[in-house]
Amino acid sequence: MAEASIHLSYLRLRRLIGICGLALPISAVIVTGNILPSISHYFYSTANILFVGILSILGVFLISYRGYDQEEELISDNLATTIGGMAILLVVIIPGKYVWTDFPLDWNYSANCPTFYCTDEGSVFRVIHFVAAGVFFLAMSWLSIFNFTKSSNAKANKVYVICGIGIFVIILITVLVELILKLNTSEYFIFIVECLMLLLFAISWLVKGKALRNGIEK
Repeated sequence: MAEASIHLSYLRLRRLIGICGLALPISAVIVTGNILPSISHYFYSTANILFVGILSILGVFLISYRGYDQEEELISDNLATTIGGMAILLVVIIPGKYVWTDFPLDWNYSANCPTFYCTDEGSVFRVIHFVAAGVFFLAMSWLSIFNFTKSSNAKANKVYVICGIGIFVIILITVLVELILKLNTSEYFIFIVECLMLLLFAISWLVKGKALRNGIEK
């Protein structure tokens, strides 16, 4: 009975982690009524409480998630989620750069910081924020490809691999386009790739939590 209760608790936790991934971009856009250049921009918007709250909850959930510790694994569930959780909390603690010209004109933003803390254009903290976000997605990609696929469900394993590889490929494309080639992309390019990665992240965790029980996880 106790074992069954623990199993159900893990399923709920996995679902909640997946829901957090979906909730952030959707709720931020609804609350502000605007799509910004990146999800990190919402830290400086009226959706600040959602950005901080949802990512903080996600970070705590990931750190709390133990999963399976198997000696033969290079990186265990527990290590991967702890790294991911700590990275996403760092994203919250150290926000992205504040560029007031990126915000809609009707918000009447100025060069004055609208929140208790801002990261300027040339700050080293901007790099830390960016790297922390990358570490989070890389950890979730690894988890989906190598840890979640320990499942005996072949259909679910295919979904995990697709989601994990998808996240990794998007990271590579983003680094290539933004940092190496420095191509002129849409002002919403980062927002789009972040949403795609969060979607893949959410699908992977929702499947693991058997939220799609009637479709994949039977």
